[in-house]
Amino acid sequence: MASRKRLSSMSSTSSNNEEIPINSIVKVKSTGLEGILLYAGKTDFKDGIWYGIRLFNEGQGKNNGSVNGVYYFDCPPNSGVFVLRKNIELIEAYNPAPVVNQFTPPQSPYGIT
Repeated sequence: MASRKRLSSMSSTSSNNEEIPINSIVKVKSTGLEGILLYAGKTDFKDGIWYGIRLFNEGQGKNNGSVNGVYYFDCPPNSGVFVLRKNIELIEAYNPAPVVNQFTPPQSPYGIT
């Protein structure tokens, strides 16, 4: 089986310093299509910082998260697009719920803590 080259995503800061976290819901301004931001970073296919989006409308994209054999993120065929920051509108920033430790250790019957 052929190995797949994968580039890792980096923090995405916009040209107007608005941070867009990975997994945020965004809109592609030119098409009006919405999806989830899954990649932000440099690519092998073009200079600059590119944003990889998995579109909610499957089949309306241009790729599967890869370009020229390099995988940046995974999505179904023709459901991914890469755009520059100026072409993205943030719809809802990803903000994971804080993890709350609900585990309480058992008490010793001998009073030892």
